[in-house]
Amino acid sequence: MALVKEVYRLTRSFPPNERFGLVSQLRRAAVSVPSNIAEGQSRHTAGEFVQFLSHAEGSLAELETQVLIAVDLDFCRKEEANQALAQIEELQRMLNSLRQKLATRHSSLLLTRDLSLLAQKDYGRLTLEVTEIKQMLASLIQKLNVDR
Repeated sequence: MALVKEVYRLTRSFPPNERFGLVSQLRRAAVSVPSNIAEGQSRHTAGEFVQFLSHAEGSLAELETQVLIAVDLDFCRKEEANQALAQIEELQRMLNSLRQKLATRHSSLLLTRDLSLLAQKDYGRLTLEVTEIKQMLASLIQKLNVDR
């Protein structure tokens, strides 16, 4: 949510004629990031969650491009945009890591539908993977709720 607030703050000083142009696109892309994460987290499968995390990553890439365009068009100074760009970069790393963990786990579960982990009673490894994913998700949710 901190990134959404930062984008709204940054775009407040943009030219009025950009209200329905770049301002609108920047704000929509920013809001799309936590929205996709929330929707994906509420889905019932890891595969669906991974898909929504990928959508959130796409929105971050779109947002980064639009912030750089705003700087190039002199709608804001690079120094003003740096806070948003730093938050975008951090969220990109976090989402990429979480998506990879979930995708690996999802692939592993698909490949082991015969329940070989359970048959081998390898509960420790399975529990560790689930715990790591939960910790990463909690960290991401905490980051999104900063300054809420």
